[in-house]
Amino acid sequence: MATVLALETTSEICSVALNFGRNILAESRIAPRRHNELVLKMVDKLLVALEIHRKSIDVLAFSCGPGSFTGVRLGAAVAQGIAMGLDIQVIPVPTSDVMANRVAKCFTQRSEFFLHRRSHKGWAYVARYALAAGSCTCVESDRLVEECRIPENAIGCHDVFFTAEDVIDVAYKRLDRRVPPHLALPKLVDGDSPYTPGAGQSKSDQF
Repeated sequence: MATVLALETTSEICSVALNFGRNILAESRIAPRRHNELVLKMVDKLLVALEIHRKSIDVLAFSCGPGSFTGVRLGAAVAQGIAMGLDIQVIPVPTSDVMANRVAKCFTQRSEFFLHRRSHKGWAYVARYALAAGSCTCVESDRLVEECRIPENAIGCHDVFFTAEDVIDVAYKRLDRRVPPHLALPKLVDGDSPYTPGAGQSKSDQF
């Protein structure tokens, strides 16, 4: 079974996770604006706790956004740096997929739901998912909308606590999507800056 190191730095939560067999050990801290000083220390702490050498890591997964401008780019930079140093590949996981993975476990009675996360003042990222037979499918990928247009009953970051453990959950179903470190880039959507046309568009994903 592949050993996956996962990072989640796109919100106020700094979280890292590492699996050993089918079990996952994770550490998460609410640490606004401190991710850069904590994330590598947290990775080292997990490796020591599990008595796993860095060279035993098979693949790195990270929450690639969209989200906090600084947090998303920090996650990508750390993921690229570690992966290059270990000569392994990376799985960028859209942050809404990470969040939806947790929602699917906590709100099992919903057949469809919207997610929203703050972008910049007055604006938010919104995505739509469908839940059926234990599978969660992205129906509409992230788009940038005015906060006043967030759908009613949409689930936000303050409604559900998602971590690097959720990154691993999703990444394990996408091991065939591994890319070289230099292609492990943040996910941008129309309206973000800088914006690359098409970067925020992806086919519907099921996990």
